[in-house]
Amino acid sequence: AGAVADTHSLLVGISRYSDSAPLRSQGISAPNLPAAENDVDLLRRLLDRLSVREQCTVLLNERATYDNVVEALLRLRDVAGADDAVVVYFTLHGASIYEGGKLKARALLLWDQELPGRALRYRFGQLRARDKTLIVDSCFAAGADKSIHGSGEPLAKSIIVLREPTSAEPD
Repeated sequence: AGAVADTHSLLVGISRYSDSAPLRSQGISAPNLPAAENDVDLLRRLLDRLSVREQCTVLLNERATYDNVVEALLRLRDVAGADDAVVVYFTLHGASIYEGGKLKARALLLWDQELPGRALRYRFGQLRARDKTLIVDSCFAAGADKSIHGSGEPLAKSIIVLREPTSAEPD
């Protein structure tokens, strides 16, 4: 019989955007998401019950920074073995990044800045686990719902958090 695989997870949620001074200083605002912390807790408890050995990193609100998320993804890359399972979950706002009035990228809106979908797909693609699951509960899904190689169009288009309001804003 083979070795029992470990499950590694990264659960990221932001419920209190109104408390984010880093975003306010950049002129970015977003409504609070009161259910985000509960959603993270429910998934954490489910993974704990389903997994033989579950190693979970939870980043909520002020801990859900760009640096902390990237560091956690790099740690997953380094510790998850080829026979392991990895679950990465985000429950937060999606964002559109505009430059010069034109849409530059779709992103996840973290506590301190955006995480572009392309950067998320790249880091997720580096994970060598046998089973990888990426769950993004956010408007636009940061383009993470495109293939891992970045082709295709986003599947969901709903609310946009704008850095620069523009008349070229998609519906």
